[in-house]
Amino acid sequence: MAQNGNNDLNEVLRQLAAVTQQLANRSERQSTDPAGDLFKKVAQSKPPTYQGEANPTILEEWLREFNKLFKAVECPEDSKVNSAVYYLRGEADLWWSQNEEARVE
Repeated sequence: MAQNGNNDLNEVLRQLAAVTQQLANRSERQSTDPAGDLFKKVAQSKPPTYQGEANPTILEEWLREFNKLFKAVECPEDSKVNSAVYYLRGEADLWWSQNEEARVE
């Protein structure tokens, strides 16, 4: 009877090892992309774009909306600028492109 108990235990351990390996393989295939996940969260909210309008109220409203959105999606501080810049259009996008190098220095 002890031999049968060992066989049962060995079989359970073999099955457990197989399940563990399957889970490990599955998690490797589902590698996470935090930046991509964040982009999807932001995009799903359909944030406003900013065209570069001269009216400061429009810019303030745009910034306020993004601040609320960043809190809601728990956006890391170091990802906020890149996330918001994607929603610049027209004159604002042109200005950003022309001045980006100056801001890095």
